[in-house]
Amino acid sequence: MSTTDSEQLRAIVAVSATDGVRVRTNIATVEPGQCDFAITRGVGYPLRVIWFDDSETVVDLSAGTASFVVRKQPDSTTNILALTQLTGVTLAAPEPNITVSLSAANVTTIIDGVTDGAVAACWWLYVTVSSVTRCLLRGSIALREGN
Repeated sequence: MSTTDSEQLRAIVAVSATDGVRVRTNIATVEPGQCDFAITRGVGYPLRVIWFDDSETVVDLSAGTASFVVRKQPDSTTNILALTQLTGVTLAAPEPNITVSLSAANVTTIIDGVTDGAVAACWWLYVTVSSVTRCLLRGSIALREGN
């Protein structure tokens, strides 16, 4: 299967209920993958990501760093929530090699942080490996009130 130049520049994303989010990139990838999901007030959400390269090898992130950032809008510079390895992001060598654990309190912070009645927020997952930082994934989060 051949790909166009623009397809080679975007991360390839597949979402599975059992495996989580699978992201494939190559050295030329400059655009992050897109993944949208929903959260419900009072319910935690584990975002499991498997990042692998063009040769289908899982990227070893055990020596890397990562951050997960949520903002109200794409052009906003104010974070509603920011997580790192100290506060909810886990990096590993085997798959899933990235896990973002959104606790019920984190979910409430996100929903309460969008104060104008909006029904979605924006998120980014940044990963640093070998001193190179890239936005691996981004997307929107649909906000739902609990029962």
